[in-house]
Amino acid sequence: MSNRLGDLFSRGEGGYNSFNRGNAGDAGGQTFDFSPLTLGQRPGVAGNLSSDGVPRADDGAKSCAREVPSSVSGARSLGWPALCLFTVCALLLCLLVMTPAPASAQTKPLGVPNGNAQIRITGIYSNMAYSAQEGDVLGTEVFVVNTNQGYYVVFQSGEGEPTVPVVVPAEVSGSSIHFALPPGVVGGTFTGTIGSSQLTGSFSSNHQVIHLKRKASYWQ
Repeated sequence: MSNRLGDLFSRGEGGYNSFNRGNAGDAGGQTFDFSPLTLGQRPGVAGNLSSDGVPRADDGAKSCAREVPSSVSGARSLGWPALCLFTVCALLLCLLVMTPAPASAQTKPLGVPNGNAQIRITGIYSNMAYSAQEGDVLGTEVFVVNTNQGYYVVFQSGEGEPTVPVVVPAEVSGSSIHFALPPGVVGGTFTGTIGSSQLTGSFSSNHQVIHLKRKASYWQ
């Protein structure tokens, strides 16, 4: 039986890859060639088996090395560009923080006059108080604010009853302040000096010197 099978096949370069019909009793004597297939190999995975078809000892390690997911290799290839982008963004942020604002954008939010950084112009100056004996609100309150159009003053006084506050522009030079109340409001023009703890000055209507302490508003 084995001799008969051996006669049926003729050995080719790639193995037993031809079938001799003449030996099988075919009158035509035609030979059919099959595609060469080396023994001990799986199609698509070359070299993972030994010649006798037994897996090699290092086949598993090589297979793992070859079968690296594309997502992992893609992540590794993007490592350096991502790191460079992060570094550039961090440097730009540092430059933005350290770059001083233009002089035109600095509006002296604290109201500190030029040449005297110890005095703050803006704030509330008041001696307004409630008299329990008379049941009246007496005194004067001046609120100096800074805007994009210069300094302004919110002025209110009390002579028994508090008046309606008025808002007027103020002229500030160093620590000196000057503002004029509109017609119909008692006081006229105020001229004074702002110190670290109070505003001292007088109105043109009576020239009486008043001292307004820097503190919270009477209404707070």
